[in-house]
Amino acid sequence: MSLEGGILLSLCLIILFLVGSVILNAILISKILKTKNQEKETRNSLYKALHSAKNGIREQWVKSISDNIYRNEIEVEFKLIFPLLLFLGYSPNDLQIRVNVNIQVGREKKTPAADWIVWKDGKPYFVIEAKKPEQTITREVLDQARSYAYGLNLNKYVVTNGKKIEVYIRGNEFDTKILEVSDEQIEDQWENIRHVIGK
Repeated sequence: MSLEGGILLSLCLIILFLVGSVILNAILISKILKTKNQEKETRNSLYKALHSAKNGIREQWVKSISDNIYRNEIEVEFKLIFPLLLFLGYSPNDLQIRVNVNIQVGREKKTPAADWIVWKDGKPYFVIEAKKPEQTITREVLDQARSYAYGLNLNKYVVTNGKKIEVYIRGNEFDTKILEVSDEQIEDQWENIRHVIGK
């Protein structure tokens, strides 16, 4: 074989090698994309299943909420407030419990503890004042929750005794009640609750 024939043969082999590499790479990329699509489909299916399960659990919880027996304020927090906030899309990291708040009462400064502060987008969003079930939601209870909201510079506050949930927007002179729901209405009012205090 001549030198030119050898070079030509070498070039043909190199071209065959390159074409083979391109074909092999195309096959590998095709398999990777197929695997990624399968992973994406699996992830989407898993997400849908988890979402469906969460909704099913929420629906069971909402249907049974009016059957809850609360013996004290802690049970209101454990059986109503915490699951409610989770089902509204908050994570445990969005919640602070027993937070000291600087407030002014007349000329005196006090630092009582707000029951719950709920965070949204990295900022405090609203405060929740929990009461035992036999405690009616009086002006005094509302003033307490309002003082926490004011001390934290929040516009929204929530008060509940387990049997009723009330949500207020703090105003300059008067506060506005934007939601009042009894435990028996939570199922029917879920979308309103989610709209007013959901994440």
